[in-house]
Amino acid sequence: MKIKPYFRTKLSEPFQGKYYHEAGASVALTSAIETKSLGKFMVIIPDPVSLNFNNAVNFIERSKQIKQEIDNNKKMTVFSGKLNEKDIKGLNLNQIKELDKDADIFRDLENDKIFDYIQTTMGVVVSLVTAVESFLNMIIPFDYTVEITRQGEKKIIEKNEIVRRFSIEDKIELVEKCKGKTGIKQQKFWNSFKIVKELRDNIIHFKKTDSNLNQLWSPIIVLLFDIDFDKTFVDFVDLVNYLEPAYLEEDKS
Repeated sequence: MKIKPYFRTKLSEPFQGKYYHEAGASVALTSAIETKSLGKFMVIIPDPVSLNFNNAVNFIERSKQIKQEIDNNKKMTVFSGKLNEKDIKGLNLNQIKELDKDADIFRDLENDKIFDYIQTTMGVVVSLVTAVESFLNMIIPFDYTVEITRQGEKKIIEKNEIVRRFSIEDKIELVEKCKGKTGIKQQKFWNSFKIVKELRDNIIHFKKTDSNLNQLWSPIIVLLFDIDFDKTFVDFVDLVNYLEPAYLEEDKS
């Protein structure tokens, strides 16, 4: 996905600011940057939604390459009460099972490759959820308020506090209401969103408990290998398009 400018427009008439622009000129929001390593330069402010979606695409492509490299390794480790290493040498999986149906057979994969895959797919998960939350934070009207009651007292919550304190699910419901939409949880993309959002939470808020580390890590690793990230990417884009169809339209300026 192409990264869009945060804001771009065409001028309907000439504009004289610090610099002169002709009518019809395409202008984007830019910022002057000064760094120790590169000096001074101008940069167009990127739209965080398409930026994170693009990041997810890059992670997805990289993860597919790594997964293929992992799968190319056909070595096996066999734990058997009947067979020794000499007995199983040169045999395939079915032949080993014929000799010992109770044998435990594991693929002997490279841990470094698996770790690389886990890191990369974590990047997919975090980027997708960040893209949606960035979209929600931006699309909530700047003057939008919510009235809540705490300990019997009514309080007005403004956008800044909504952005900081509301959960992503609450923000989705809020934007759904603002846009006059209904039934978002019945859309095909919703299940993908819930699965990936929960996975992101488990990754970001991972809690170390020595007594059940396997129970914590195993479901995460299984999902990272078994999720169809190409389909999931489409589902997340569909979620944004459902709430604001024009948001991700390609910039033609």
